[in-house]
Amino acid sequence: MKKLVLFIVVVMGPLSAVAYQGRVTVTQTLNLKVSEGMGTIPQGIYDFTMSQRSKKLLFEVRLAGDDNNPVFKIVSPKPFPASGTFQIPSTLSGQPYDVQGDIKTSQSVSNPMWERIQCQAEIKKYVCHTTPNGQQVCKWEWYLVNGYQDQQFQYRNENRDIMVILLAANTGTIEARFDGNEQYSTKDILYMGPCDY
Repeated sequence: MKKLVLFIVVVMGPLSAVAYQGRVTVTQTLNLKVSEGMGTIPQGIYDFTMSQRSKKLLFEVRLAGDDNNPVFKIVSPKPFPASGTFQIPSTLSGQPYDVQGDIKTSQSVSNPMWERIQCQAEIKKYVCHTTPNGQQVCKWEWYLVNGYQDQQFQYRNENRDIMVILLAANTGTIEARFDGNEQYSTKDILYMGPCDY
């Protein structure tokens, strides 16, 4: 199986950073517009990854292992929906293909959990020093000390499934289908106790 690395760049929100992994099935050889002219991706099944970073839907497709392999882009004037369908006609995609896709997003939240973590606290001490001439000088000074604190947290999990198909613009024949998945978790801090030292 050849390795196909597919980068999709798009933003769904200010903190969007999505990395899909999946498989693409090419049923008809893809003839693509690339920066050097035209390129092809033959029939076959390939693994791919996708990442999202820009405000427009941007496919960047490259066969892995050789920098000379064709790279093509498909651009949409609209970003991905967080969940739902999208369509890009060939007149806007920049390729001789219509693009259709669907994203399904689900979320779950874990039960609250506790843990004890390391922390640092700043304390003030009254310290006296003896100067070289024998005079004693006292003043307040700040120090950092190590300690431990309790915190309560929960995990917020999100799962996204994406399906993208490329259709021949003149016949509507499906020529390639991408199926990918992305999962990630964020840790929400619900409570943080004082630093005990």
